Amino acid sequence: MSQAAEWERIQMRAFTKWVNSHLRKRNMQVEDMIEEFETGVPLIHLYEIISDESLGQFYANPRMKFHKIANLNLVVDKVNSFIDSVGIRLQFSAEQITNKEKTQILGMIWCLIHKFEIQDISEDELSAREGLLLWCKKKTKGYANVNVKDFKGSWQDGLAFCALIHKHRPDLLDFDSLDPKNAKENLQLAFDVAEKQLDIPQLLDADDMIKFTPDDKAVMTYVAYYWKKFASSNRAEKAGRKLAKVAKREQELNDMKNDYERRAKNLVDWIDGNADRLSEPSFEHFGNSLKKAEDRKEEFSQYKDQEKPGQSTEKNDLELLLSNIRTKQKNEGLPIYEPPVELSTSTINDKWDNLNKRQDVYDKALREHITLMKKLEILLSRFRVRAKKISEWQDGKNKGYFREDLNKLDTISALQAKINIHETFEDELTQVNKSLDETNNIGQKIVEGRHEAAPEVNSTIDKLKKGQDDIADKGDEKKKDLNDRLKKLEELLGKCLDVAKKSEGLAMFLDDISLALVEPITASSVKDVDVFVDILADVENRYGEQQPLLKAVNEMVKEIQNAGGDPNLYSPINNKELDDKFKETGKLIADRKKNLEEEKRRLSGNEELLQQFASLCDQYTEFAVNQKDALNTTRQSTDNLEEQLQKVKEQAATITQQSEERFQQLLETLKVLEQREILELSTVTESEIKAVHDNLEKFVEKSINDIESTLLADKNEGLTEEQLKDFRETFKYFDKDKDGKLSKADFKACVCSLGEDIDDKEVDKVFASVDSDRDGFIEFNEFLGYMRRLAEEGSGYEDVVESFKQLAGEKDYVTEAQLRAVMEPSEADFLLQQMPKKGDGYDYIAYAKALFGRE
Repeated sequence: MSQAAEWERIQMRAFTKWVNSHLRKRNMQVEDMIEEFETGVPLIHLYEIISDESLGQFYANPRMKFHKIANLNLVVDKVNSFIDSVGIRLQFSAEQITNKEKTQILGMIWCLIHKFEIQDISEDELSAREGLLLWCKKKTKGYANVNVKDFKGSWQDGLAFCALIHKHRPDLLDFDSLDPKNAKENLQLAFDVAEKQLDIPQLLDADDMIKFTPDDKAVMTYVAYYWKKFASSNRAEKAGRKLAKVAKREQELNDMKNDYERRAKNLVDWIDGNADRLSEPSFEHFGNSLKKAEDRKEEFSQYKDQEKPGQSTEKNDLELLLSNIRTKQKNEGLPIYEPPVELSTSTINDKWDNLNKRQDVYDKALREHITLMKKLEILLSRFRVRAKKISEWQDGKNKGYFREDLNKLDTISALQAKINIHETFEDELTQVNKSLDETNNIGQKIVEGRHEAAPEVNSTIDKLKKGQDDIADKGDEKKKDLNDRLKKLEELLGKCLDVAKKSEGLAMFLDDISLALVEPITASSVKDVDVFVDILADVENRYGEQQPLLKAVNEMVKEIQNAGGDPNLYSPINNKELDDKFKETGKLIADRKKNLEEEKRRLSGNEELLQQFASLCDQYTEFAVNQKDALNTTRQSTDNLEEQLQKVKEQAATITQQSEERFQQLLETLKVLEQREILELSTVTESEIKAVHDNLEKFVEKSINDIESTLLADKNEGLTEEQLKDFRETFKYFDKDKDGKLSKADFKACVCSLGEDIDDKEVDKVFASVDSDRDGFIEFNEFLGYMRRLAEEGSGYEDVVESFKQLAGEKDYVTEAQLRAVMEPSEADFLLQQMPKKGDGYDYIAYAKALFGRE
């Protein structure tokens, strides 16, 4: 048998099955179309069924040839009218059927199939074939061993049929288990599933498909059933896309809310932890030495310069995140999210303000403690110098003065000299005792200040007092010994001795006060300088009180010299040296007074500048907070995003200008503080100022970006990048002459290949509405606009419920299988977790009410 004969046989079998698939609706069937169509009755019933049109009266039981011809003409006239309207130069006749011309009868059946099955896809055969073929290619793309190129060999192994079924109903067969070598089993599986599960009649035979090259008309007729069946599921796919969009949107909002609460809790924990750490600073916390206090200062600086600016940025980002969540909810008509009270913006702001207050208290206490430790360090240094001097004096007396052999003093003058020297020693002892008392007073201040050197001070004082008592006892013993030897000694030169005593005492006094006058001025405030001023006043007073003593010494020196004596007989310092020392001390007092006045003026100016800087910082921080609130108010003042963007941009320009002016003023002030070397005395660091500036700048920029992003998303709403790519490739496929335009026929075929059906009665109206420039062709932007309108999907409460209803087949619950058939697994999983169970499925109405905050 020739191949042409085989195709004819296959067509005959396929077309007969197609005819019977319709005739069974009237409980009829034919075994042999060639023989049984002769009466015209089966053909009339077939046409009325597929066209839903009555042909009027006919002969139900024709016996005469005239009656049969009359019946056949009713149908043939309809067929000829159809083929003539599409430009096919071919006419059928009743005589061809009565003469049983098989080729003509099959051709007429093909015309009916084309008219009522395939023409739904396009207006002419060429576009119909290509449109249907392109639809098959798209739906089977990505399936292993499936490559649809035509309506012949591409279908012989059955995998293409199975791929079409699996693409739309994956629950009906396991495609991955199929083997291309088992062509017959694959074909029969597809035919059985299509007939039993999808109500698609089996027009083809598996053996014919394998043994012979398939007839393209038969295959095309059969595949057209698949297109009609699955194109009708487009509404479900749309509903699925809409619900997937709702699920994705809610999931994104949930993620944003969870992110806000997690980060807000971390911020609150950080604030609470640091607030506790900074609360009620104690002496023990800061430490009992300058080094420990400086270590605390270093820790505190690290907190202010490194930790806090980052948390300030996080606080700012959280405010933006909450604003974005609420803006999205407002734009979608959803209930506005209110975070837990403990994580709300107001709570965080209150905690932040409380932290700032505790920080200021801590800062002040730390500075006062460091000042105290510095004073104690100065006292400790003074104490050690004095203690060392007293200790050296005691060692000198023990090693020298008390080891003299008095038995060698055999002259009155020598003995008198020793007695006089001892009296000088006693005066020295008195002065040293006085110095020891003053040293002890200094030590007590160190002990009372709880400095870590307090044990050392106590131990030193005890040792010095014990040594002084021992020397006093030894002095008494030596004095008694000298007095015993002095019975016959003459009165020694009183005035020489008096000069020695007064000169030595005055010299020690001048040495003592000189120590205080050369100590460095370590002051960080005017108050500290006043302490040094008070000390200087006391020194100057005491210095003035010694003026008469110096005068008396000089007068006695003159008297001794006039009498021919040596005024320096007992004195280690002569009157000229003493006079020079006195003048030098006076100059030290004058210099000290001048230095203190200059230091006071300098610190006064510094404090004024620091106060001015702190005030500017507070004003700038308040300015930043107010401008953020103003921007948020503007964003909430209108739902019109274009108007909202314009207002925010105008407001942002003003904010940015004012912020930059304030920020530059603060930076200039910081430079002055740095030049004066008082930057570390400021309670606000450059990092904190920059954080406020950068956060405000970021807040302004982010507010504008969010509105612009929302506007851009609105303009492309309804179309994904994947959809745009698919639309562009499909348009190019049907643009045969590459002029960027589609004819009416190409347009219908292109739309149908994308799974969208346009009724024949509506095609002219649809084409005219899409052809906006009325040039008789559809350009890509017009085509894209049409597809966008088809893809537009509302996302309100009613839209969501309607989409679920379509997907659920008008039932009040939706099943898991219905959801998974139209959306990605992750989106289906999310919806199944959110919806409550109901019967055999899930209650989508309750879910929608909860989603949109409806009772």
